[in-house]
Amino acid sequence: MKILHLFPIEKKIKGFTLIELLFGIGILSIIFLLISSFIFSSTKLSNKIIKSSSLDSEIYYTADFIFNEIDKADYIIEKKFTNKVSENQLGLLIINKNPIEYSLTSYTYEDSRIIRNNIKKKSIDKISSLEFNSGEFHTNVLVSDIKNFSANYDSTNKLLNLEIIDKTDKIFKYTHFIRGAIYE
Repeated sequence: MKILHLFPIEKKIKGFTLIELLFGIGILSIIFLLISSFIFSSTKLSNKIIKSSSLDSEIYYTADFIFNEIDKADYIIEKKFTNKVSENQLGLLIINKNPIEYSLTSYTYEDSRIIRNNIKKKSIDKISSLEFNSGEFHTNVLVSDIKNFSANYDSTNKLLNLEIIDKTDKIFKYTHFIRGAIYE
């Protein structure tokens, strides 16, 4: 036989003690700290990889730009800018002729940057005796944050060798066959 209780028996509902609550918050904070440090490290590494690949792309673009400009040149002269005595020059003067003027272009390495130097001339009397004043040419920076730029033109095989070293000492070597005539 069952006994019927008219009043239900109250169950005691037990809550968390203050120590249990503090212990739980401590464990959760350690877990969140580990997760946030992992996210921070991943973000830092990701930004470093993006920056490095961006510089790699800029260096590739620079070499490709130089080679395309050489391929499209009307004349190429083995000459350096006379007002910029430096071994960090392309060593070639690229000349394009349009109906109005001549465009003379060369590349130099200055202050961790590869710079495109361009001059417009109405006429050219003698190409081998061209002189340039520093105020005449316009400059464009193609790539920054590099350690070194060197160019070597092999006149026997008509090969232009470029070597670019970025700030992390990564070496980029490019070789390009020059199709046009080189004038000395």
